[in-house]
Amino acid sequence: METLRQLAEDGHTVICSIHQPRGSVYSKCDDIVLLSEGEVVYMGPAKEEPLKYFASLGYQWPGHENPAEFLADLISTDYSSAESVQSSHKRIENLIDDFSNKVLITEFNSPVTQSEGSEFSTKPAQKSTSKQRRGWWRQFRLIFKRAWMHVFHGALSDSVFQLFSYFCLEIR
Repeated sequence: METLRQLAEDGHTVICSIHQPRGSVYSKCDDIVLLSEGEVVYMGPAKEEPLKYFASLGYQWPGHENPAEFLADLISTDYSSAESVQSSHKRIENLIDDFSNKVLITEFNSPVTQSEGSEFSTKPAQKSTSKQRRGWWRQFRLIFKRAWMHVFHGALSDSVFQLFSYFCLEIR
């Protein structure tokens, strides 16, 4: 983390995925994106900001707990019982909705400044609902590259089968 921090201080963009970080690792992050069930529940400055944000929604950080653990528990499903699974899903659904609403309110209430000669639009950006199709050759090349890299991480006998599986499953 110190190396990544130094790279960021040197002007490089650093993006990494950290699962259940220690408090000392979490404290080195400038910005975070918290995802639950593939949806954003928080995106912004790290450290105290997410704790303040979730406190405003009624989820107080106990203070004696690692903040990263608190956040991970908050956005995760508790599988200890059927009731806890149901209440976790409801909580997560509410967190996703709350953040989506926060983003929409921020986007529409924020004035867009435009300097002379700027090509930025003052209209809010709309999310594209259709995915752009790439050419089959590009898809094949990317899948082949990924599969080939995967080959070097396993035994050769397993890798031949995996390479064949990637092609069969990924190219449709």
